[in-house]
Amino acid sequence: MLFARARDVLLPQSRAVLDAAVSVLEKHPELSLVRIEGHTDGHGKTDYNLGLSKRRAKAVRLYLMKHGIGADRLESEGFGSSRPIASNGSAEGRARNRRVEMLIVRRESSRPSPRGGRVAPAAEGFSRPRPAGRPPDDRGPR
Repeated sequence: MLFARARDVLLPQSRAVLDAAVSVLEKHPELSLVRIEGHTDGHGKTDYNLGLSKRRAKAVRLYLMKHGIGADRLESEGFGSSRPIASNGSAEGRARNRRVEMLIVRRESSRPSPRGGRVAPAAEGFSRPRPAGRPPDDRGPR
């Protein structure tokens, strides 16, 4: 997702990704809790980056809510620069660290479908892929 520089304003180019997330969440009501996590690169003051990451995660949550996803299915949190996925020593690494991620926190085993019946318990490909060489439970520096 793309934001205006140093702001929490979503750019229009982000709509396709956000609309795809809305579609996945609409089709998979068994995804009962998704956490939206904001991250920044290591440049700038720690407190500012933490606040910016929180505001950006909240902006994504609000977009999803405005497009019909229930607030009870979404939570947002910002981590500033505390969880990098690349080195902050290069422009490319900093760009990778400036991100918003959506993670499945809770998936119900079976939940009534809005159209009746039951919903299958899996939605593949929604959470971000892990970088090569990292175990699935490694969330980076804490």
